[in-house]
Amino acid sequence: MTDLTKLKLMEIANRVPLFKALNAHEKGQVIAIDNIVKVIKKDTAFINYGDRNDNFFILLSGSASVYQHDHKIAKVKGGQFVGEVGFICGDPRTATVVADTDLVTFCIDRSRFMYLPATLREKIKDRLINGLVDRVESMNEHIAQLDKIVSHYQTSNTEVEQSSQAPQTAQANKSPAEKNKINKNQTAPNEQAPESEQCESTVITAPTELSKTLKKRRKPTWK
Repeated sequence: MTDLTKLKLMEIANRVPLFKALNAHEKGQVIAIDNIVKVIKKDTAFINYGDRNDNFFILLSGSASVYQHDHKIAKVKGGQFVGEVGFICGDPRTATVVADTDLVTFCIDRSRFMYLPATLREKIKDRLINGLVDRVESMNEHIAQLDKIVSHYQTSNTEVEQSSQAPQTAQANKSPAEKNKINKNQTAPNEQAPESEQCESTVITAPTELSKTLKKRRKPTWK
């Protein structure tokens, strides 16, 4: 590694939140890890669900998406790290991570990490664990917000169903006398129909009677 490369990597390391607790000498020990810089092309799945590997990545530039069972659950951007669960616990990967853009990363695996001094390893592990806790808390807040949205949606649907059922319930609760009264009121217009027809008949026949009367009056009086 040339002095120019060391200076560039040190400048980058100074901007990485994970290394804030490290002094300049400790940062120099980290960037001295062989092949620590890894470039990842866009759309590459560099962590795969179920795989067993013990490295983690610190994103220096670009962004990546985290998927679990084909559902996007998180986004990682420059300055953040990913893959810490497999690195710390040695468990199979719990998610798949895909590069949204071309990435420049620091990639640290367990075997190379073990060459660092114990005090430095503990500092980095503490920062990884704190970051993991923050991520879990953020996900819990997101889940709580989703629960509120679902609860509000269910409450709204219940109110709509109750309001639509209220008229039917009110009708069902009426006494037989009240129902009969409503039925009579509904049929009242039909009972008035003959009266209307009678009025119409009167209007139609009135001119005929008037015409007969006038004819009688017009009969001549002479012989």
